[in-house]
Amino acid sequence: MLKKLKAWWRGRRNARKARRLTKARAQWDKRFSDAPFSADTIKQVALLRWDDKLGDAITSTLFIEALTEHRPDIEITVLTGLVSAQLFKDMAGNVRVEVLEKRSWDTAKTLNHFAGKFDLVVELGSSLGDRDLFALHQLQAAHYLGYGKEDYQLFDVVLPQHCQHFADRYLAAAKLLCPAATLDRRFYVLGNPIAEAEAERFLAQLPIGPKVAINLFGSANHRQFNEEEALSLLSWWRSHFAEHQLLLLRVPGKDELLDKLAATGFAVTTPAPASLAMTMAVLRRVDLVFSPDTSVVHFAGALDKPLVAIYNNSPRNFAEWRPLSEKHAVVFTRAPTMANDKVKITEFDQVRLAEAIDSVLTSK
Repeated sequence: MLKKLKAWWRGRRNARKARRLTKARAQWDKRFSDAPFSADTIKQVALLRWDDKLGDAITSTLFIEALTEHRPDIEITVLTGLVSAQLFKDMAGNVRVEVLEKRSWDTAKTLNHFAGKFDLVVELGSSLGDRDLFALHQLQAAHYLGYGKEDYQLFDVVLPQHCQHFADRYLAAAKLLCPAATLDRRFYVLGNPIAEAEAERFLAQLPIGPKVAINLFGSANHRQFNEEEALSLLSWWRSHFAEHQLLLLRVPGKDELLDKLAATGFAVTTPAPASLAMTMAVLRRVDLVFSPDTSVVHFAGALDKPLVAIYNNSPRNFAEWRPLSEKHAVVFTRAPTMANDKVKITEFDQVRLAEAIDSVLTSK
């Protein structure tokens, strides 16, 4: 009964969002220039990454790396939050980072400071909210590049529908700006010498056996393990793969829970404090990565590390965010039983998980 009530409420909430977007489009879905799009005239590009999600951020580095190599005449400004700024701030090339406050109406209003500065704004999400549209409107750019936005007035350049995966979208966006170039799927991967050395020392102290980095947390409650679920997973893993050395990746705000799990003896935590540099340094050195569908999956893809990922049973989400590691296996949660059913990431078959771990570690 409770599940049905929650699903009903999500449906009502989604309907309200749709009504707000319709109203917003009447106000802000308007062009600022009638000039035709021409790649040669684009010199100032903005990436609006104000959701501050690291998975999206690292995927967007494909676009930045391509332009840095093939269009050094273009200045790229990344409008993002404090967390993702860690990734972008040390990138080589003509890249600026503007750190925004939280994704809010007040923050959107401040974007008017950049009004008219950009020749092109890139926003490749599958959907927009009313607040997102207002933020884009505030930038008042000459051109807007999007995906699935054919019916928007604001977006005058739209990628083809076959670019479902976000990596393909960013590469296609780069191709529009450097059409003669041959583009590689090359991510920018953060490297910090101090973190790299500390990660090396940390792993050298562990017993012999496959090193498995485990991430327990995602971007929403239904995409992460709580204490009881995490303890059950670690106990199961140790009983099925006793030779594995399990490393719990630190996440800001989760130290108390992670240290409590480590105290059971099933796993150890990676060096504190939590940081993107340390996460990357550890992931470079492990034999396997395990994670729900979240940024760690995309970090593993950027590093091409063997991966076992848990995904919700959503064909659209999987098409957009499937793993990119050459060696990977995916375990899906149960299928939704009703409209707007929010399935927790822990609702998967452990037999299938064991098969996935074996298949990735034994593949050549």
